[in-house]
Amino acid sequence: MGSGDQQGFPRMHHILQTRTRFFRIFQGLKDTAMPETTFHIPTLQTQDDADAVMFELQDLPCVNQADVNLPERTAWVSHTRMIAPEDIAAALQEAGYEATLV
Repeated sequence: MGSGDQQGFPRMHHILQTRTRFFRIFQGLKDTAMPETTFHIPTLQTQDDADAVMFELQDLPCVNQADVNLPERTAWVSHTRMIAPEDIAAALQEAGYEATLV
């Protein structure tokens, strides 16, 4: 085995360790993807209602994205696991919009 091979081994070992570490991080990110929850909101009647629901959703902590579909009377929410869908529904209820999980 030449001296060049011995110098290449630590570098190759480092590359494999880095690759393994990256894979573990990637797997962890995949496992912690943001939950997405859809709510049916039967009292959603007007654009003002849709705007009010959107305001409430965007004002909640741990909500990443939200969208309100007025014709379907639904709201879609991307949120962290630190807020439960039931807590989001309760916040909407407090604002006057009963919401059920779809």
